[in-house]
Amino acid sequence: MKDFFDSYKIVFDLMQWLFMGAVGVVTWQMKRDKTQDTQMSDFRQEFMDKVAEHEVRLAHIDEKLKHVPSSTETAMLTERLNSLDKSIAALNQNIGRVNEFLLNNR
Repeated sequence: MKDFFDSYKIVFDLMQWLFMGAVGVVTWQMKRDKTQDTQMSDFRQEFMDKVAEHEVRLAHIDEKLKHVPSSTETAMLTERLNSLDKSIAALNQNIGRVNEFLLNNR
């Protein structure tokens, strides 16, 4: 009879160890999941802050780029400057002639 109870005690002790091991594994898994959730939450918040920061910077850049001339406007300005350069060259030539005339006829 004692052997019978000893065998049940061994089985009961084994089941107790298995149950406590399972409780330990479940507790460890829950703690790990909670830590990962906290880390993901922190990462998500940091990511959203960075996105907001980049959106603000992009809005500033867009506002500055509104005032920059386009390539067609730049081409038109270059063409105008070239025509002004030719006009100024002709004007300088005429001023040179007037200057020569005034110097020689004095």
